[in-house]
Amino acid sequence: MINPIISLEEVAGDETTLLLSVTSNIGINKVIYQWNDGKQTTLSGNSSAYLEQKIQIPSGSNVLNITATDIQNNESTYTKKYELDSNIMLEATETGKIKISYEGETEIAYMTYRWDDGEEKTIDIDANTINEEIETLSGRHTLTIVVVDINNHTETKIQETNGVSIPKIDIQANNPVIQEATAYVVTVTDDIELQEVIVTLNEDESKKYGQKISGKEFKFEIPLQNGSENKMKVEVTNSDNQKAERKVMFTK
Repeated sequence: MINPIISLEEVAGDETTLLLSVTSNIGINKVIYQWNDGKQTTLSGNSSAYLEQKIQIPSGSNVLNITATDIQNNESTYTKKYELDSNIMLEATETGKIKISYEGETEIAYMTYRWDDGEEKTIDIDANTINEEIETLSGRHTLTIVVVDINNHTETKIQETNGVSIPKIDIQANNPVIQEATAYVVTVTDDIELQEVIVTLNEDESKKYGQKISGKEFKFEIPLQNGSENKMKVEVTNSDNQKAERKVMFTK
């Protein structure tokens, strides 16, 4: 009895696609493949002697893992590393987001992205270029991006990220009727521990106040002064030393 036989070859004229074929003399139960430690794709063999599937090669340096099982649970495995350049470019922005850039010769229909094994999100493009910003996740994660053109040609990029968390600052008046407001209500939040908040009033360094804080949310009020521009700058730092800043002005 021979275990399932796994073979892979490049599709002629397309260096981004592999043709997977599996054969078994007693019938294939299933074939599972995945890139790196990412999402698994399961193919049913339906007890047939032959199975064929095209697999898109993601850009960058990635490892393809394949497991084939026959109807008597005999198993074969295959592992190979693939290197492929990509036109999909990723860049961290100053606001903590990830900018996705792409230029193609053919009009792009849409792109998708997914964090780890989470929900896939779709963005319609209808242009030859992509310039999109997406929210990042703090800590280590895997980002999978797929670009699809109008001819249904796809390009995939899998990128390991180690994202940082940027504090968020929300400033509201304490009354929805602005002229009746008596204070700014400031709320700072983050996915990780907050460390310090600094408030500067009316661009006056003598009216600069700092406070050590903790937790992932901190809320406070600053009174509004009659006859003043009520300029305020709020600076926040988290435990990873990432900073955020917000300025407001309201003449009362």
